[in-house]
Amino acid sequence: MVVLDQLAPNTAVRATAAHTDVECSCVGLVPGRSRATRSDWPTRSAGNSVIAAPHDLAVIYREALRYPLFAQIVHQPSAQFPGRSGFKEIKNQDRLLRSYPGFIGGKSGYTDLAQETYVGMAQRNGRRLIVVQMYGSDDLWGQAAQLLDWGFSHYSQ
Repeated sequence: MVVLDQLAPNTAVRATAAHTDVECSCVGLVPGRSRATRSDWPTRSAGNSVIAAPHDLAVIYREALRYPLFAQIVHQPSAQFPGRSGFKEIKNQDRLLRSYPGFIGGKSGYTDLAQETYVGMAQRNGRRLIVVQMYGSDDLWGQAAQLLDWGFSHYSQ
């Protein structure tokens, strides 16, 4: 996470395909040889964008959660967000945060190509598992909980 290490919290930058290649190589993903991550596929709205395979997202999320600040942010139930007229409370909508034992953090999203997506991590008995979903239905959190339960029941220490 080279860019994160050098970036002040109040700074915004525009990332390029080259940034993606550098960041991916820092977490063990070799540009052009990862499972399917590519940073040169055009989209209608963004010019160049990143397309990532589930494996690559799991690797990237695992590395991101090694940063205490990132882990703290995705685990917060709410936060105060600055705006023009003061602060506004934003709430973490991840249902696993409040309901799944050992949940660390997660992120849902949507893209035209992958549709409903989710990546999340939980820990039990010293073992951490990451779940990555693409082409999900409206019950991403229920499906993620079932996948994590299955993983914890099949992979004991």
